[in-house]
Amino acid sequence: MNPTDSDQDKTEYSYKEMMDKLRKQRQGDGGSPSQDGGEGSGSQSVRLEVAEAPDGSRQGTEVRRRRKRRSHQPKKAKEQRVKMMRRVLILVGVPLGVLFVGAYMLMLSRVRGEGFRKAVSERVTELVGAEVEFGRFKLNGLNLNSRKAVVSGTDGGLMRGAEILSLRTRLKPSTLLSSDWILESLQASSGSLRFGPAVTNGVDAAAAADGIAPALPLLAAGIGLGSSPSNIDISGIKIADCDLFWDGRVPSTKPFISGSNFSNGDLAQPMIGMGFRGGRLAVPGWPEFGIEAISGDLKRGVYQIRRASLLHIDDGALTLEGQLNLMGSGDYRFSGEYSDIDPGEVVHPFWADKVGGDLDGNIVIEGALSKAGSLKAEGEFEIRNFVFSNNRILKRLSLTLGEALLARIQFRTFQGRYRRTADRVELYDLRGEHLSLLKLRGRIVVFADGRLEGQLDLGLPEQILAKAEGGKPIFFGAESDDFSWAKVSLSGLIDDPREDLTPRLRLALQEFLREQERVLPATGIETLPKKKAEATRGALESTFEQLIGR
Repeated sequence: MNPTDSDQDKTEYSYKEMMDKLRKQRQGDGGSPSQDGGEGSGSQSVRLEVAEAPDGSRQGTEVRRRRKRRSHQPKKAKEQRVKMMRRVLILVGVPLGVLFVGAYMLMLSRVRGEGFRKAVSERVTELVGAEVEFGRFKLNGLNLNSRKAVVSGTDGGLMRGAEILSLRTRLKPSTLLSSDWILESLQASSGSLRFGPAVTNGVDAAAAADGIAPALPLLAAGIGLGSSPSNIDISGIKIADCDLFWDGRVPSTKPFISGSNFSNGDLAQPMIGMGFRGGRLAVPGWPEFGIEAISGDLKRGVYQIRRASLLHIDDGALTLEGQLNLMGSGDYRFSGEYSDIDPGEVVHPFWADKVGGDLDGNIVIEGALSKAGSLKAEGEFEIRNFVFSNNRILKRLSLTLGEALLARIQFRTFQGRYRRTADRVELYDLRGEHLSLLKLRGRIVVFADGRLEGQLDLGLPEQILAKAEGGKPIFFGAESDDFSWAKVSLSGLIDDPREDLTPRLRLALQEFLREQERVLPATGIETLPKKKAEATRGALESTFEQLIGR
């Protein structure tokens, strides 16, 4: 037996031998027993233990441990579980998928059907308290479309009906597992809403609406998309091109709001945001405005307008706030301010080319839409750079007094107050001033039938009145601040105004012409021949009438 073989069979070492063996392993002469099992270790792990011999010396002992056999293998168990789950998914999922696709195809066919359309129309009619008729529905994925919706037979409010075209919305997935319809925003390409005096089948509209909130649809469907939903939940409504009409005894053909983008918020909320953007606002008897934005909230049938920004012509603007009760008699109250309005756009066409400037002021409007004659508007106004021209009174003043500047007056300031009701427009506390030419104050009333009446105080400076032929007219009386004042009464029609200043000026001219027919006795010159004097007077009067544009 060689030394190498004996070293391999040796299992006990002295302390020195053990240290020598470990030193050799570190120098690479042998493998680590813990890594390769040592010489002849096979598949068993080997470790060295140090023990003290009876004689006091230390000895190292090589200990071999038998590896335990594993009966549990987690990796293989996991692979078996995954395979089992795959089998279950295939066996269960495929039939369910086929069932779902089949059910969806049947639902698509049913949604397009006439029965589904009628059933939905009847159910929505019950929910909203008005007759609603839908066009055919179409479902594409979760996108639900309808050709149109027509609303009629409303009762107890100002809304008469509506027609909305090309409706589209998207179902929320929970709708397919619910008895409700849960929808995203409902959008439409265009629509027309019609309003008019409230009719409640003989019951007083205001009493019928007291304490009653308008019925609003909330939520609807069952498994799949049912045709008789319990409720309909809509997150909002948007109509891209919306027109609003006010109908009297016959349907109106001209909307008071046209081409506007209408939107409102979640119909399930107690307060619903509602607004308009873009389009035109045209109310009979008022100037036409462009709509920048109208925003507000609808609660219990009352539309509370937080702010309405309206535009007029170039730079004109009107801002309003207030409320409108859409139930009952339609009570309303608005207040606001306006600026940079062209006066020629807000007066009767007869006066449009006679006035100019920038109109500013404030206004308060109140009344009831269902009560004829209830309109009342009040406010104050001021016209900056107010130009008054092309007017018969000014022309006659200019000709008679020999002052060309009187034919066109630009007032430094012109202001007053106004009151408007159903039967008249009253301008009062009028005050206009041109420092060197003319002052004006008084009151003017225009009735609904076109009649005109008023009382004005007209003031002219002494240096201008002195230019009059024959001197200052006697009807220019009291003086104040170097101005002499005359009373002027207005009458006639708004497009054919009359005043009493012209006849008095004509009489003054005629007196002057009669004086020109004869020679003053002090001159000793004979009186002009009568025929020649009459011809001269007739020529002067004709020229005067042409100049004043009578």
